[in-house]
Amino acid sequence: MATFKPSKDFDKIIQDLGKKAIQEVKRKDQPVLDRLHREYAGKPVEVVKPAMARALKAAGWTLSDRELTDYAEIISRGDRIVLR
Repeated sequence: MATFKPSKDFDKIIQDLGKKAIQEVKRKDQPVLDRLHREYAGKPVEVVKPAMARALKAAGWTLSDRELTDYAEIISRGDRIVLR
């Protein structure tokens, strides 16, 4: 059996990688959410949801129907979704 002994900086390296990944998602996907907000704010959920499904699928997201509905409701209310 092989063993692995991480360096003393292992936790910091993993945290930094996670932060970079989150920043990349925000950089890539926030414009998609902003466009959806500009185009669909105030429109019915039934109109927002299919557009959001197409846009987020193209961006590589996988959402449940409930999550998609929740996000569509936010846009429909006129609120902006901000990735943090």
